Order: sequence, then C-alpha cells, then structure tokens
Amino acid sequence: SLECLWCVWWWGCELYLGVPCGGVVSWLSIITACSLTNCYVNFFKHFICFSSDRSGVFMRYKNGVLRSLIGSSWVIETRTDKLSYKSGDQAGTINYYDINDVSIKTGMVSDSVVVKSQNGRLNITDFSAVDATRLNSDIIKCTKKAVANEVSKHFEALNEVSARVEEFLGENRYIAQSDIRAWLKAFPEIGKHLSHPYFEISFLPKDIRERMSLLDEIQTKNSETLKQRNIEFVQKAMRRHQKLFNKLEKYPLTEEQKRAAIIDEDRNLLIAAAGSGKSSTIVAKVVYLIESGLAQPNEILVLAYNKDAQVEIQNRLAKAQSKLKQAKNSVKAKTFHSYGLEVISAATGNKPSIAKIAAAKKTVLNRMFTELIYDLGAKNPTFYASWVQYLTTARGPLPEVENIKTKSDYDNFLKQMGAQWRGPSGNRSLRLVTINNKEVKSLEELRIFNWLVINGVEFEYEQPYEVQTNDANYSQYHPDFFYPEVNLYHEHFALDPLGNAPTFMQDYLEGVQWKRQLHEEHQTELIETWSADFLNGDIFESLKSKLQDFGVKFKPMQKNELDALIEASFEPSRDVDVFVTFLRHFKSNDFEIEEIDGILKIASDRYRSSLFIELFKAIYKEYQRQLHHAEEIDFEDQINIASKYLENEVVTHSWKYVLVDEFQDISQ
Repeated sequence: SLECLWCVWWWGCELYLGVPCGGVVSWLSIITACSLTNCYVNFFKHFICFSSDRSGVFMRYKNGVLRSLIGSSWVIETRTDKLSYKSGDQAGTINYYDINDVSIKTGMVSDSVVVKSQNGRLNITDFSAVDATRLNSDIIKCTKKAVANEVSKHFEALNEVSARVEEFLGENRYIAQSDIRAWLKAFPEIGKHLSHPYFEISFLPKDIRERMSLLDEIQTKNSETLKQRNIEFVQKAMRRHQKLFNKLEKYPLTEEQKRAAIIDEDRNLLIAAAGSGKSSTIVAKVVYLIESGLAQPNEILVLAYNKDAQVEIQNRLAKAQSKLKQAKNSVKAKTFHSYGLEVISAATGNKPSIAKIAAAKKTVLNRMFTELIYDLGAKNPTFYASWVQYLTTARGPLPEVENIKTKSDYDNFLKQMGAQWRGPSGNRSLRLVTINNKEVKSLEELRIFNWLVINGVEFEYEQPYEVQTNDANYSQYHPDFFYPEVNLYHEHFALDPLGNAPTFMQDYLEGVQWKRQLHEEHQTELIETWSADFLNGDIFESLKSKLQDFGVKFKPMQKNELDALIEASFEPSRDVDVFVTFLRHFKSNDFEIEEIDGILKIASDRYRSSLFIELFKAIYKEYQRQLHHAEEIDFEDQINIASKYLENEVVTHSWKYVLVDEFQDISQ
C-alpha cells in the first residue's frame, strides 16, 4: 500500500543514508498515513521497522552472491560504536578504539580487508577491489571518530599538550609523524589516546580543534611548518657531520647524498640512476644513524637482493664503521633469502633445505620443468591430451580487441606472434605457420586449423568456392574451410557475442552478409564459428557438434604422430617458460591454488585460459609434491613463510631501521 511505501522510505533514508529524517516528522508521517486508512496493523509493523534503526547501523556491506560462491560469504556492518561481522559460523564485533591497523590485501581475483586489533586479526575476504576500498575507508573513518571521541573527554589535558607543541618543535632532531606520536604518547592520562595510529585532530569538536591548531598543522600531510623546521635541521646536521661524510668513501658525499642520509621520515624512497651513489648513501645512512645515536648497530637491518650486492655492501659498511669510535659491532647486510632462513629457523628451530631448482639458471630451470611435464604426460593421459591441445591450439594469446585500434596495430600484434609477410608484391599478407607447416591468416584460424589436423578431419583451407564470384565489386570467394567428404563450407567470422566486428575492420559486416547470401543463393551448406566462441571457451565443443551433425568423420592422430608433430615445433624457452614464470609470480604473490579458478570469470580468452589453468594446476601440484617429498622449499616459500612468521609475531625483531638496496626487485 502507499502508506507502507511512505513509511519504509522514511525509515530507509535514516538507516542506509545516515540522514536523520526528522524524528517527530517521521512519526507523524507514519501515524498520518496509517490513520487515513485506519490500518492499525500497518502502524505497528512500521513501529517495529523504525525502532530497528536504533541499532546504530551506519553502513552494511555484502560481498555478493557470485563472489561468495567462489569464496566466503560476508556481511559487514560499520555501526556507530563497533564493527560487526558475520561469515558462516564466524561472527562477532570489534570496538573501533581497539583497531590499530586496517589495510587491503590484493588477491588474484578478489581483494581482502585486513583488520588488526588488540584481540587479533580479522581477514574479510572475497570483495571486489571497489568494495574493498570502500569498506577499508569506512572502517578507518569510524575508527578515527571513535578515537577522537575518547580524546575529547580529556579537556584539561589537551590544554597542556597544546601549550607544549612549540617546545617540542624546538628539539634538535629530525621530526617525522611517528616522532609526533611518540611525543604525544608520553603525556599522562591522554597520551595513549593521542598516540593511537588513527588519532586525527580534524575529527575533534571545532572548539577543541581551534585551540590545537599548531598540532593540527604539523600532523597535516605536507605540513609547511614541519617541512621548514626539518629543512633547517638538515642544514645544521650536514655542517655538524661534514668531516664524517667527507671521509666515509673514496669521494666526499654530495649534498643530495648527505640530505638523504640525514632525512629521517617514517618511510624514505631514494630514486637515482645507476652508478650515481645509492650504495654509498646506504653506507652514509647507517653511519649517521649510529653516530647521531638514533640506532645501535644491532637495530639496523640492511637488505640486498642478491649475494654479490650483499657482499659489496657488507665490505663497505665494515670499512666505514671502522672509522667510528662508538661502533663496536658491525651492521650486517643480508639478502632477503638469508634473512628469511633466519626467521624460519628462529620460528621452527630447524633450518630448511633449499631446493636446487630454486637457484637454477633459466635454461636449466626450463629443462627441469620440461622433464616434469613429460613425466606428468606419461602418467596421466588426460594431462597429455590437454598439453597437446594447448601446444597446438592455445600456444599464443589472442589480441585484446580493445587495445587494437588500427589495422597497423593488428599487424604488429601478428608479427609479435611470429607472422611473416607472404605473397606476391601488391597482394602480400601476414601469415602464420601451422603445426604441419601450412600457412593461415589469423591466430583463430591457426587454432582451428591445428585442431582439425590433430583430430584427423579431412578439410581444405581457402580453396576457391564452387561458383565463380569475381566481378567488378568482388574477387573470387575463398571460404576459410571446406570439408569435401560432406560438401560443407565453414567460415570463421571475427564477431563478438553481439555480432559486432572489431572497429578497425571496415566494411567487414558487409562481407559477412555477402558470404551468407551467396551460400543461400547457391544452396550450399555453411556453418559458422565466431571469435566469441573462443572468448566464452566453447569453440571446439560447438564446432565438433556441428561437424558431426553433417557426418564429418574424426580420426584423431596416434600418440607417436602427435609426439613427432610437437617435437618439431617445441621450444622450452617459449612453451615451458610461460608456466615457470607464472608459477614464480603465483608463489611470490602468495596466492592459493583455490584462487586460480576465479581467473576464468575475468579472462578475455576463456578457451586458452581454461587450458592453461588446467595444466598449471597439475604442474604446480606436482612441483609442490616434489618439494614436500624432498623436505625442501624454494625461494618463494622462503619469503612467504618468513613473512607470515613476522606478520603474526611468531618471531619478533629488534630492528629500528630497515634499509633496502635495489628495492624495485623485491616481491610483493
């Protein structure tokens, strides 16, 4: 009824939009609407609905039916005073004030929001990137409000903090945001609130903010006040440590290197060209930290990507530290993997063995994975069949149509896939070589051609149509495929699911219509396949069904024939390396094998993706089985396992500073 809609509208505005729709006005609306029809039952129903708004729900998040099917189903509510969550048997609430970190973890298909609190860690999984970002922002905003609410209760203590800000800014040190939080933490009564990671003055009441304007300003991103006082400090520190910086390395440090060594933000990124002195700056940074008393040698960790870089930095550190009187112990440079081993050993009491395959060179690695793949094929006929089909019909990717704007773009892509110009001058075209050394015009035709070959289908490619068609407007028609035993023609059209052609193919649809009319006019049998069939993954199931309907016979090649065909064109650096590279990225990003099926939901070439995923799963499981059987781990395991021990605080450390050489080379 109309009054039902009226009442639900008012209630919905308050509940979901956070708009207070007028308390008394809402009640009057309900009473008036219900009284007009004497619908007292409706009145009491609305009373219950309206009261439910008092639960304090601000925003409600669900991760959707599709994502919950491939993962976990979540319902998250950001209430006024706490975060509420429910997923299967897991349910509970977290007080906002107890939250100390909220972050997004990017997955292969879905993202997660990780909430760390005093009571533990909550992983809210299987959200889209957009929804995860919104949820992450909402939780942080609610947490900031809760912290500000606690702070505003301590009116007198805030006056003392405000009065001492200028004294703090006058201290002889570089001041970063963490230094401000550490200073605030020291205040009795209110310190723990002010030093909360999500304390933000802008969330305090206006009258309090006005009295704390200076503290508010220096806690603002890119604060001019803080920036200027830090610039002055850096200039003084460079003059004070001039002699030290001049004698550290063979050549005196430049002003930029000195500034980089002294600047002490919470996170510092130094970008410079090769050979311009980044390693020298790392050495200078270490020496400055020790000399200025900011850290002891055992509180500084220097990480390098490989052993050679680690040895070089270690030698330079030792030489530089020998010039310091108070540095009794040398700072140790480590590789990521050696430090990972230390962490794992500390957590488990055992130093794991590293597999030989982990350190193998690329050519050796490809050979080892080739053997692994061949062993799988020998043991598993299904894997062998999929491997053959992948190599013959899905070895190369199809072009992503949205990235192909012109015919030139398309030609360049074909050339990247190995196409060569063929034909007489004036009528040349790019051609791709099939598995039996014939030539075709497109990657999709290449896939179909090879599939027909390995399935023993009798066919002809681009033979002249049985009726002469060349005239003033058209040349002789050459259908893509012809099956002579049943007198059947087959055209493969570059059409998407809606029947549209790529934008760079002008007048293509006119040609499609002309071919269809030609077959209809001369009563010749025609079947069609489309690019859309590759995109949705059912191309060969559909084609096989159509051919069988017309009586086409299939005589699949024997294994020895297939082996000979594959052997002639097999290249480990191309055919195996893609699986090795994918495995490395898959493991270094710490994905789970269960996540991989989700790729198909976003894949543009579902046919190739489904084959690749099927093969990768088997290769990955066999690779992991061999590692487990040998009681070994690889470098990716080494990093992932160590990271988990550190994140979950199974292993603690004493590092105040972590300096990373060649940071761009690290994994996620």
